[in-house]
Amino acid sequence: MSHPLRARLYKSLQGRVASPRMLATELGVPLGNVAYHVRRLDELDLIRLVKVTRARGALEHHYTAL
Repeated sequence: MSHPLRARLYKSLQGRVASPRMLATELGVPLGNVAYHVRRLDELDLIRLVKVTRARGALEHHYTAL
């Protein structure tokens, strides 16, 4: 949680499910930055993958905070 964006992402995921794309739009941060920090949060077991859906021919991952 040493990066301020990770704290913002974690707080945004508390009590709900969202994808990195949704979070990037809400926070006004580039998707690449959000995706990187979401991966770090997942590696630290602070968030959990809830579901994977198809969106425009790609897979969209949805997470929630633990």
